[in-house]
Amino acid sequence: MNLKWINQIKFDMKNKSRLIKKIIPWLVLLVVVNVTSMKAGEHPDDGKRKPISFGTVTPEPEPKLMLGACIGSPTGVSALGSLNLGQYGVRLSTGVGSYGWQGGQLDLTYLVSRWGGLRHDVSLSTGVFRFDNSDTTTYTQVENEFYVGAAYTILYQGFHFQLGFAYGAGDYSHTVALFEVGYLFKVL
Repeated sequence: MNLKWINQIKFDMKNKSRLIKKIIPWLVLLVVVNVTSMKAGEHPDDGKRKPISFGTVTPEPEPKLMLGACIGSPTGVSALGSLNLGQYGVRLSTGVGSYGWQGGQLDLTYLVSRWGGLRHDVSLSTGVFRFDNSDTTTYTQVENEFYVGAAYTILYQGFHFQLGFAYGAGDYSHTVALFEVGYLFKVL
């Protein structure tokens, strides 16, 4: 019986050594990972190490004066100018369309947010719109309209998009849709 018991112990020791040989590499790996993660969490002394810098990225200053063109309602094709003074700004669009459309719009703008090349603003808009309703005879009827409203504008790296509404008064009064899509070039 003693011999059987000794053989059993030898067999158990072989199995345990195989198990230990499988576990040891994993334990070593776990210790290495823990030590390196603790080292990575330490803050280097400013006198010993300096951060690697590949150059600095400075945000591009916002353009002060921009000029461009747009299409939209109510004046059709228009010249567009924008003057930004920090949080506030002024935008003017004016144009002449086919069939006697003429008009201009002035926006007093307030910057809502600016991130990179993306600017969001809201504006108080006022404008004058004129429509020459002429027929083939010598009779010409001119309709004038003045409107006041509000608009939301997105300016992304020169691309201009405005959407809003206004209430018109004059020869005929109704709600006017304010819509502009265009492009502005940086002047200053």
